[in-house]
Amino acid sequence: MKTIVYTPQALASLKSIASYYKNKAGIQVAKKIVSQIRSSIDDLSVLPERYPCSHFSKNVRKLPVKKLPYTVYYSIEKFDIVILEILHQRRDHSFLSSS
Repeated sequence: MKTIVYTPQALASLKSIASYYKNKAGIQVAKKIVSQIRSSIDDLSVLPERYPCSHFSKNVRKLPVKKLPYTVYYSIEKFDIVILEILHQRRDHSFLSSS
């Protein structure tokens, strides 16, 4: 089983998502949203190849988080699954192709 590793950018995005929901709906909602995102990410440790490659790189895959408007971008390395970014689905993702 591979280890899940977060990039600083992915951690910053998760923190930003938590902050947004905390301000809009309260701490309990924020905790539930972050927990749901992390649970989806944790599930990647088993069969991470099941999600499609992104349109900009065959080495980056995208996981749509169930029942939430977020997509997790990740890469599969030899020993790790690297969480690269977590973005709202309405956000322009084209900048990722230059990253």
